[in-house]
Amino acid sequence: MFIMKRLVIFFLFSCIGTSLYGQSGSLFGLVKDSVNGFPMEYTTIMLYKLSEDKPVTGTVSNTDGVFKIESIPSGNYYVLISFVGYKTKRIDGITINEQKINIDLQTVQIKLIVENLKEFTVDGSLPSIDYLIDKKVIVVNKQLAAQSGTAVDILENVSSVQVDINGNVRLRGSSGLTVLVDGKPSVLSPSEVLRQIPARAIDRIEIITNPSVKYDSEGSAGIINIISKKNKLEGFSADINANVGSYQWVKGDFLIGYKKKNLTFYLGANYSKRNYPGKANSERTTFNADTVFHTKADGNYTRERINSSVRTGIDYNIGMHNVISVGFKYHYWNTNTTSDKNYEEWTEPGGTHNFFKNFNSRYSGGHVYTATAMYKRNFTKKGHEISATFSYDYNYGQDNPVSELRTLEGRITDGKKSFETGTANLYRFKIDYVLPIGKKGVFETGLQSKIELYHDETALETYVPDDEKYIEIPEFNQLTDYKRNIQSFYALFGSEFKKFGYQFGIRGEYTDRKIDNTSFINPFLFNKMDFFPTLHLSYDFPKKNSLFASYGRRIDRPRSSWLEPFFTWENVFDLKRGNPNLIPEYVDSYSLSYVKKFNKNMFAFETYYQVGHNKNEIVSRAFKENVLFTTRENVGKDFSLGFELTLTYNVFSWWRFSLIGNYFNYRIEGSLDGVDLSNENNSWTSRFSNTFKVYKQVKIQVNSRYDGPIVDLQGRLKGYYSLNLAAKSGFFDNTLNVSLEFRDLFSTIKEGYKGEGPGFITDFNYQNNAPLVIFSVSYRFDDN
Repeated sequence: MFIMKRLVIFFLFSCIGTSLYGQSGSLFGLVKDSVNGFPMEYTTIMLYKLSEDKPVTGTVSNTDGVFKIESIPSGNYYVLISFVGYKTKRIDGITINEQKINIDLQTVQIKLIVENLKEFTVDGSLPSIDYLIDKKVIVVNKQLAAQSGTAVDILENVSSVQVDINGNVRLRGSSGLTVLVDGKPSVLSPSEVLRQIPARAIDRIEIITNPSVKYDSEGSAGIINIISKKNKLEGFSADINANVGSYQWVKGDFLIGYKKKNLTFYLGANYSKRNYPGKANSERTTFNADTVFHTKADGNYTRERINSSVRTGIDYNIGMHNVISVGFKYHYWNTNTTSDKNYEEWTEPGGTHNFFKNFNSRYSGGHVYTATAMYKRNFTKKGHEISATFSYDYNYGQDNPVSELRTLEGRITDGKKSFETGTANLYRFKIDYVLPIGKKGVFETGLQSKIELYHDETALETYVPDDEKYIEIPEFNQLTDYKRNIQSFYALFGSEFKKFGYQFGIRGEYTDRKIDNTSFINPFLFNKMDFFPTLHLSYDFPKKNSLFASYGRRIDRPRSSWLEPFFTWENVFDLKRGNPNLIPEYVDSYSLSYVKKFNKNMFAFETYYQVGHNKNEIVSRAFKENVLFTTRENVGKDFSLGFELTLTYNVFSWWRFSLIGNYFNYRIEGSLDGVDLSNENNSWTSRFSNTFKVYKQVKIQVNSRYDGPIVDLQGRLKGYYSLNLAAKSGFFDNTLNVSLEFRDLFSTIKEGYKGEGPGFITDFNYQNNAPLVIFSVSYRFDDN
């Protein structure tokens, strides 16, 4: 009854106020940069009476780009939205009356003035790396020396990330990471996804080492989220790029877009052919009770990677509150690897040396089809929304390694051909709900269902020297079906109190896994319910000093290829098999970060500690003389303790540098076959980038990088240093750009691994031919 009385009194006073003073209303919206989509703080919003030059009232946008003008009398108005260096945006047709009290302008995008564009792209008003409460955001247009490459090349210069010579990516020393593209996962492995995304198709990259519960818990080290470019400007735009380089490097891509009122359309395609020739050498020793077997090899290899894709999508706004998006992508990829090595083999005792050649070739490739659909409902209250997303991925792939031992005269003495074909179907449906609470608070919740279906067929042929032909080995003909069903939910609350920000949540995930293989009577089953809490804290001190702290629990579920219960000959010296009894790896991650921003400069200090349980590790054993058997096993626990330093600084108007360093201690505690193989080392990585503006639209960037050694249960991955150089010049107000890059300028990237295990010692090294020289041309057009 008390509430009803309050409502009646409020209604009566509202009517009296309206009759005495006339109808009043409000105007609100969100201002963003039209190129990168970032919110614009301190933007001026002025309200004018129609046909008058003097403003009636006005305001400025807050740190989130949001603005609101209240107590606007009835009448007809227009708005001018302005910011230094940007074109002033005029919005007409604003009417306040009894039918229109609250006017929502939604998102207003403002554009840089063309004359200032070249100054912005050289120096930038945004840092290369920005820190938010739960992520680091990498602005891709700052990475000159990687614009002709892929996402892998961008990540080579980013803190927390390590990339080896084969493009395999680690996050803080761990390969247990998840890669998302526009927030969506892929059926491909993380490194495969990153190798296939052109750098010029990327808007920004989010490094999320302690993700909140609204993200999948998958990936023990964290998440790398690739945000792709879409057309954000009104009208038509096109971005066309092409580059050629040494070692038959060819690449081209384009992205066109059209945006008008409620409709946004984009179409993009890319093609790349990249060759990585190089040289390699190795030594392997296997032994039993009374004999030691030695093998030495050296020779050349080449690895050719071809990627092509087409993607398209449409976003359509239905009225002011509903958005529908659909997208489709087709991707083709293949990798052809060949090697021709000279071998020397001998035994102790014995001492007789045998010389022969080993020829290896491997084709792997396939087709990936991806379809997505999204519906989003924006309610009247700003930030209040619900969205539903569905995605489907279909992947068809092949993997066919061939290995032959030959005499010096060329006669085949041993050979193996493995065949594997497979399909993967991934279905994903999720629904998310966001509810603002009060002025600063927000509650988020959601449900997700993921269903994964894999089917593999394998076969093996071996060479019979007497018959001089390959014959099929029936016991290697196997069929494998793998099914995984993951159901999850999450709840998250975040808010701010003065300078203090906090966010906490819980995520629950149920995993149901089944593997059927024709060689086993009973299926391999695994099912488990897991909970993953997260906590993020932040505090803004005066003078742009910020402190961040976080805790998160993550999971690294075994990938399908790790679980395959069949044998595959990689070559005549290496036999592998998956392990269907693998269980997930769990990681507890803690971090504390300090960030200081001053002018266009930034300093950040981060310290982190991670504990991994049920550590999933590649392990090898001697199978027979000079042949190793490799699989994966849960071996124990691992620990990482380290700190990172990041400094970006404008020394002069023409010189900007970025220095990133990471020092850490890594320790793994585990055993194999009852033998303790615990290992530990201290290591460090560094990234040092210098950008020089030498003349108007001409700039040069020099990037140096060092990755220190990393240990695992059975050995050590060796460290290396490299230097990249790039020069870029813009023409016609930067609509046309040309660049020249030199990667691994002094040919210093030499990678290798030295390991030791039950019955073997191995040491191998490899190096791509260098430097790689790339010439690039890009052109951007828009009719705005």
